[in-house]
Amino acid sequence: MKSGRSAGTSLVTEDWVGLMADELTREQTLRRLQAAMDAPVRQPGSEALARDVLRLFAENFSVLMAKLVDKIHETLADGQRHDTLTLDPSQSVAVSLIVWPGSYVEVQIDRVGKYLDAFGGMVKFLIESGVALEALLQIDVYVTDDQFAADGHPQDERPDIGVEYTFAPAELFGSTVEARPEWRTLVLNSGLLTQAERAALETLAN
Repeated sequence: MKSGRSAGTSLVTEDWVGLMADELTREQTLRRLQAAMDAPVRQPGSEALARDVLRLFAENFSVLMAKLVDKIHETLADGQRHDTLTLDPSQSVAVSLIVWPGSYVEVQIDRVGKYLDAFGGMVKFLIESGVALEALLQIDVYVTDDQFAADGHPQDERPDIGVEYTFAPAELFGSTVEARPEWRTLVLNSGLLTQAERAALETLAN
């Protein structure tokens, strides 16, 4: 009986090996991302609020995470920031996903004085586009893929991922939609605010 394939022809093609390697890389990135989302680089406990918001995306959560993994790999490939925005099924809660090239510490230098304007600008853009917005959750993801760790030893798992959350009810930026009681809070990186921005937020809080 003749074999169904020629002698010396492997069933394991280079394309198949490449595809499997890509899938393994994505799985590794997803694991690193999930761990980082559970332990943000600042404001411990903010992950609980983020988790509460992300429950609204339960039906499409795997799609959302796959999209974020895509953005991480794009950033690792070209060294550029990549972002995307999505709305929950009710079209009233937004999640902004931003992937930055570099570690948390490296990226912060360029964000001082721009951070709140960018966040508030996104809220206002959505409101002006006709979205009856209740709140915005921003997930900043910081990624590096150095061959060696800081101590000179090879990294066992790459890429290195850090996550930070920013959250605000949209009514602070002009929305007429009142946030649910448990979301009437601010999660901000005060280190990125100017003195004038801090004063303005204190006025709002009072």
